[in-house]
Amino acid sequence: MAVVGTYNALVALRLQQAPTVRLLEAQGVGRRALARLSLVRAGTVGAIAALLALPLGLAMAWALCAVVNPRAFGWTVSLHLPVAGWLPPLVLGFAAALLAGALPAPRERGGDHGDG
Repeated sequence: MAVVGTYNALVALRLQQAPTVRLLEAQGVGRRALARLSLVRAGTVGAIAALLALPLGLAMAWALCAVVNPRAFGWTVSLHLPVAGWLPPLVLGFAAALLAGALPAPRERGGDHGDG
């Protein structure tokens, strides 16, 4: 579900940047350069999101294991962090960001959705 959210957020960002893209096109920036810019922007957003999500997720996991469970239930759970548990979601999130940057936004495909 987070992959869909990442994709939707990046497509919304691209739609908001449409006037800027048109301005760059008017200044002579080619389609390949614009596509590369979009891919770099999406990759950067995906990387920043992944780098923020990992420590925040680990902090939440620690809080649940060390604080919430002992106080609420009277028992503890040891926190184990195998790479197989956190690396695939990070890679999938980054891949979704790159996919959102590589695919054209709906308006870029020529699909006007009647919003004038």
